[in-house]
Amino acid sequence: MTRRVAKRGKRGRKRDERLPNGSTVYWSRRFEDGQYANGETRWRVPVRCGQCGQVREVNTSTARRPKFSGLCSICAQIERTEDEELENGSIVYWSRQFKDGRYPGGRIHWRIPVRCGKCGRVRRVCTSTAQSQGFTGLCQSCTRVERTEDEELENGSIVYWSRRFKDGQRPSGRIHWRVPVRCGQCGQVREIDALTAQMQGFTGLCFFCAIQHQRTPSGNALKVQLRREHGRCQVCGLAEPDILVIHHKDGDRENNDESNLMVLCPNCHARIHRS
Repeated sequence: MTRRVAKRGKRGRKRDERLPNGSTVYWSRRFEDGQYANGETRWRVPVRCGQCGQVREVNTSTARRPKFSGLCSICAQIERTEDEELENGSIVYWSRQFKDGRYPGGRIHWRIPVRCGKCGRVRRVCTSTAQSQGFTGLCQSCTRVERTEDEELENGSIVYWSRRFKDGQRPSGRIHWRVPVRCGQCGQVREIDALTAQMQGFTGLCFFCAIQHQRTPSGNALKVQLRREHGRCQVCGLAEPDILVIHHKDGDRENNDESNLMVLCPNCHARIHRS
């Protein structure tokens, strides 16, 4: 193997160099590529990746580094060969990585089997995803159903994550999870797909309340505060905070003045509206 030199002149190298992993540095094709801010000429050199064969242009200063491997960024990430077990029990099978076609730019697309630490399902994941920071190895279904504490939304709706349950399987074979959700306006409790409850902007309102009524954020915050402060129906005294609803005395749902609001249980609320 040719001994690497820390640095030479601008035209010091003329012979192409083949690295141990099969990468090639084409010193005979180096070229000028503008100037640095200090006025020095910027030199670049073509480098062929020893894994996928992609040829790219690299700064000569980078190619002269002692630990320069010549591999592209993708292939440099997939050199790992030992399987890895994550903290949650998921397993990344680095020893079984395989080629899965090419990207539009011509680079090889690498994939790797990953076993979910919750349900045990094995799926194929892009190596770049498996290398990303914060990768848990859990499948999409298990990632979304890890929550166990009930969540109260700003409009008073409640997502009962502690009561989630399995409801068969999807066509792809993944487990279908559902979760009870209580509408913050009418108090109706219905079962919602867990993926839907995790979506950004999910309000928890039932279809009728979401279509018919639009409430301001300030009004929503005030109603949540009232339910927490009273904790019981103002008519019958039922002390069940989870089922209490807000009643507008004048019938105007946009009038969220505190003097116009009452905290009621669903039964008293329905009796008032029927009368």
